[in-house]
Amino acid sequence: MWIVAFITVVAVLIFASRMKELKDAREAIAAAGGISSKYQCMDFSKGPKITYIVLSILGIISGIYGYTIQDYTTVALGVLIFFLFLAEFFMANIQYKFYYSSTAFINRGKVVRYKSIKDFEKKKMPMAFVAVITYSGDKHLVPPKALNFIKEQMQKKEK
Repeated sequence: MWIVAFITVVAVLIFASRMKELKDAREAIAAAGGISSKYQCMDFSKGPKITYIVLSILGIISGIYGYTIQDYTTVALGVLIFFLFLAEFFMANIQYKFYYSSTAFINRGKVVRYKSIKDFEKKKMPMAFVAVITYSGDKHLVPPKALNFIKEQMQKKEK
């Protein structure tokens, strides 16, 4: 039974840490002007949010199942799965939203101008975030669906 208590404490701490990260990211986006008429928002979070909710529910089911068969390791894993994917559900509001204007986009509170982009680093995994690399060497992770939009904006700026 002690493992359930320990894992619950760890899961709640991880959840609280992710919620603080979410709060900080929202404040940074607001400070950069993301929540204004200057920037528009593309929301790619629907699919990931559904996935995270389904996985959270599986965590609850796992915890209940473990409790009914008195397997406390399964209960602990269910609690951990629930809190981890619930935190990711809330973080999807930041990670899978793309704030943009005709000259720049906002990534985690930092304004990235299209003309400052040097290259892209795309992972071989499907649905992996794309790293946008600037001339200063900064890497900004953006949703994969935003990549084509960024490339279009860069081509407009070149003309």
